[in-house]
Amino acid sequence: MHSGWTEWTARSRNRIIFVSILSILFVFFIYHNMEDPEILQASPRMINFKPKPVFSQRIVHLDLKGAPPKPSFYEKFFPLLKEIGITSVLMEYEDMFPYWGKLSMLKTKNAYDSHTIAHIQNLAHKNSLEIIPLVQTFGHMEFVLKHLEFSSLREVPEKTDTICPSDENSIQLIHEMLAQIRQLHPNVSSIHIGADEAWNIAKDERCFQKLHKIFHNSEERLKLSHISRVAKYAKDELKFDRVYGWNDMFSSIDSKLLKEYDLGRLLVPVVWGYAPDVTIDGYFPYGMFQRYSQVYTFNV
Repeated sequence: MHSGWTEWTARSRNRIIFVSILSILFVFFIYHNMEDPEILQASPRMINFKPKPVFSQRIVHLDLKGAPPKPSFYEKFFPLLKEIGITSVLMEYEDMFPYWGKLSMLKTKNAYDSHTIAHIQNLAHKNSLEIIPLVQTFGHMEFVLKHLEFSSLREVPEKTDTICPSDENSIQLIHEMLAQIRQLHPNVSSIHIGADEAWNIAKDERCFQKLHKIFHNSEERLKLSHISRVAKYAKDELKFDRVYGWNDMFSSIDSKLLKEYDLGRLLVPVVWGYAPDVTIDGYFPYGMFQRYSQVYTFNV
């Protein structure tokens, strides 16, 4: 496995170097010939031409766990993002956020402090960038559930990825995390609540009880209940204008059920994929975009 990964990494690096060289040569050709009278005469508006962006929002996702940038990095990075037309930065802090109080154990030793969080936002504002905090609230909660204090909230005791959505203590924990994020981001208009890849759902006795008594044995309702409840708190209580969420946990769910849980008002779905070509037939669940079109109004 390691050998295959090494070979793949080497091939990818070679492709990147090759493409970079071609790009440099292309840019060099353009600039080298910028003052050529024949080129200027043939295309007098070429120099001032700027392609119109396809999407009104162009977001860069920064996953800070593992190897977070130093604060000084953003001073150079944000102007570059502005230059290439990026509008927003999705900041997935995880343990780099300076949680406090009963959540203080969630932050790592080199976590950003509140002054750094404010500095990053000021730099973003100066460069016309919107900061969108991302807080995992369903799956990918290892940085929370690995701690003994919160181990009872795991859906599966030996796994730290998925939180139990049927325990009120889970909701209180998530609310506190979101509230602290809001406190240090008082002026941002959007938040992302994650909610992807919660694969271990409906494995716990607490969820079994709810499935039978409340949700008519529907795992879809169990998932939507949690996602919509978290989104409602972020939107209605914390006053975020837009609440984003990864879409894979409800990509196959019928539009009527999405409407029943008010997802059209509460959540903006973020469709994601890793394939080089996500347009291939069958990559996304059949009819997904048609179902979404009955629930959401999309503005690109």
